[in-house]
Amino acid sequence: MNKLVLCALSMAITLNLTACATGGGYMTADLLGDKKTATFEEYKPLKVLPTQALDHMKALAGEYDVVNSWGNFTYGVKRVSFQLKDDKAYLLIYRGNNQIPTYKVEYSACLSNEDGNYLDIAKNLGKQSFQCHNFSSRESPYLIFGTTTDNTVVEKSIEEMVTSVVAAIFSVKPTVKVNQTPYVMKFKIWNDASAPVLALKKTKP
Repeated sequence: MNKLVLCALSMAITLNLTACATGGGYMTADLLGDKKTATFEEYKPLKVLPTQALDHMKALAGEYDVVNSWGNFTYGVKRVSFQLKDDKAYLLIYRGNNQIPTYKVEYSACLSNEDGNYLDIAKNLGKQSFQCHNFSSRESPYLIFGTTTDNTVVEKSIEEMVTSVVAAIFSVKPTVKVNQTPYVMKFKIWNDASAPVLALKKTKP
């Protein structure tokens, strides 16, 4: 067998064992998702740059159904809700048909780029778009959210272990074009889990 493949398999086994040891957080939240909400609190006041970014955030606040998704096997997200309240911006994440959100992620820093490009992983979003960060959690959660254009492209996670290791070795970063729905979202809440890309339609303001 090719030495490079053997190396990738060895790394995959190591990473898989590491994930079992360190991934208890989202696994526990997964088990309790229909009963309790795991909250990533943000203790700093919300700051938004530039000022018109707040207008984008207000326009995009509401509830959304997931029409299509990539890298979503770990979470199985079917619905999300982005809200602004009491000087807080936060995301509620619903797994499956749960009525109680599995996760609530609060953010303290949000910004909007006129070119619609964010963190080198989301490109050509619409003018109503932004990214947010939580700096109080060591997991460094982030959110990228906005309207789509004909050319919206987002980097997607590879959840299959061996494939993801091989992709990392060769610096392959697969992307997906998202232009069949009005909205797109990508979020990360755990360092050792995927960052799903969600194609969305709005259901409630």
